[in-house]
This record gives sequence, structure tokens and C-alpha cells, in this order.
Amino acid sequence: MAGARKRPKYISVYVSEEEWKTIESLAKSVGLSQSAYLKLLGLGYKPASVYDGEAVKALAKINADQGRLGGLIKMWLANDERLMMFDHDQLAKAIFGVLEQIGEMQESMLEIVRSRRILAAKKIG
Repeated sequence: MAGARKRPKYISVYVSEEEWKTIESLAKSVGLSQSAYLKLLGLGYKPASVYDGEAVKALAKINADQGRLGGLIKMWLANDERLMMFDHDQLAKAIFGVLEQIGEMQESMLEIVRSRRILAAKKIG
């Protein structure tokens, strides 16, 4: 095995059951084994979370869209004078349409979270 990396030193660390579980959980949260996690921490690295910034941005955008749609519903339900020119049935149809869009956005958010969990599980396993 020419060029194989040699690791002549081994460190043994004693921990309580509670400490073991905490280290195990933290290592999994960043997609590393306990050994790799502790080694990186010992060398001064700060392991990044498995969930990426791209997913966070996508969720934030969907959340903002939901907020805007919620504001529309609030305005419609406030019996605003500006809305008196609209027929009750038209308004009801629009409100239900917005509620449907909110439901679709919630499904999109759930799908993003699910896909990131699958990726995290693949990195861990």
C-alpha cells in the first residue's frame, strides 16, 4: 500500500453514558462518525451541519410567500371597504384559492425537509 496514510497513535477517551449519547448525537448531526467528529474538534475545526444553506433559503422563501398570502386572507376577512365591490362568491373563491396555495407551499416545505433528511441519512450511514 504505497502512499497509505499511517496513523501510529491512538487516543482512548473515557466518557459517561450521557456524554457518549451527546457525542453520538452531535456527530450524526454533522454527518460524521464519533471518531472523526472528536478528531476534527480536537484539531480546531468546526464541523458544519448536514443541512445546507440552499435548503434554508428555499424554506425562507416559501415562508415569506406564505406570509404574503396570509396577509391577503387577513385583508379579505377584515371586511375592508375596498373589497365591497367584489361579489361574496368571488371573494370566497379567491380565499379558498389562496388557502389551496398555502397548502401547496406547505407540501413544498415538507418535501425540502424530507429530501434533506434523506441526504443526511445517506451521509451518516
